[in-house]
Amino acid sequence: MGRLSSYFGEKQAQQALWKPYFNAGVFALSVNAPHWQVWSRRFHEGLAATSGKRCCDQTALNYAIWNDRLPVNPLPATCNWLCHLADPVFDPSSQLLCEPMRPGQPIGIVHLSADSKGARIALPYPHDGPGLDLRFHGPTYQRYRAAGNAPQSMPAH
Repeated sequence: MGRLSSYFGEKQAQQALWKPYFNAGVFALSVNAPHWQVWSRRFHEGLAATSGKRCCDQTALNYAIWNDRLPVNPLPATCNWLCHLADPVFDPSSQLLCEPMRPGQPIGIVHLSADSKGARIALPYPHDGPGLDLRFHGPTYQRYRAAGNAPQSMPAH
């Protein structure tokens, strides 16, 4: 909540403690949705509050959703699986990444989020087997890693 209080004040940060926090990594909006304009305004307010030094787009989006009562339709976690919260498992019969808990629904979007960005994640099979390695090696990550900002590896959970 440190970002939220530095952008929008301590009172707003305290009021947000029990509100759902939406991940800005995967979402869909119509080009005409009111969210874009409100989000932009809140983002610029956050920048102004820190003299232009920083503002997190995700924090500004959440503040806009909460404060401006923007409509949202949350989707299940399988539509944006956050790997820093729980590793998926590989199902060899379907050849899909799935939730680690039963019944192990297939995951639609795997999001290498937070500390899992660029990390090597060793995924176990849901039963016996050698497992599978999950990692991202895109050009953006390579530049990030070359600058010394990314973890070299991450232990399996």
